[in-house]
Amino acid sequence: MAKSSNRSVQIELIALSVSDGLLAQQVGASRLELCSAIECGGLTPSIGFVTQIVKNVNLPCRAMIRCRAGDFIYTQEEVETIWQDGVALLDAGATGLVVGAINQDGKIDLHHLDGFLHFASGKPLTFHRVFDLIEDWKSALDVLIERKVDAVLTGGGTRFAAEGKERLKEMMDYSNGRIEILAGGGVRAENVKELIRDSGVTAVHAGPFATVDFPLQQQSENIGLGTPYRALDLDSARSLVSAVRGEK
Repeated sequence: MAKSSNRSVQIELIALSVSDGLLAQQVGASRLELCSAIECGGLTPSIGFVTQIVKNVNLPCRAMIRCRAGDFIYTQEEVETIWQDGVALLDAGATGLVVGAINQDGKIDLHHLDGFLHFASGKPLTFHRVFDLIEDWKSALDVLIERKVDAVLTGGGTRFAAEGKERLKEMMDYSNGRIEILAGGGVRAENVKELIRDSGVTAVHAGPFATVDFPLQQQSENIGLGTPYRALDLDSARSLVSAVRGEK
């Protein structure tokens, strides 16, 4: 399989705030994934956040649509909530969505997915890392390709993409360019070049965050009003992009 130049590798960075989005743009990211509550894997961002990202950051942005923490098996009421959130965030300017749900049998929830394909009206969709819970990944990939889903976020069936390189390469070979294989899970400057080289992926997803202290933090924690929050780390994000682009 021919390898693409690292110049053409898409770099998607997670943004939890407008500041994160501006930083991602500064270091040369290709696009953003917008979400909240990264500590539980990411939840739906607010309309205000998406609106301000669109206003201030000149990068494509796909908004995570996930209404709660926990599993990815949703009731009909939750599915309808998720659909409404997706429509609202597209209306607010999100250029695409990040979605995903499974059934009790561990297969893709087609009711959930087909609703998004209808409401998104051709906007890009990424199927998120719940994909890695699906045992028969080839059949699942066939479903996504058949429905013209744009990308699948995956660690190659592992927590960290660097450990799933063999599966990622299999996925690249099997999909043969019909869907973007977006490698995510612990992607950092120190492992991304090897990941791209060994798997052949042409898109990576990362959130190199740092914990940020804030004024009155101790007082806030003492009465249960706040905890340290996370934000993209400038040096880590810049190093990641430079490593992908072959600048270091």
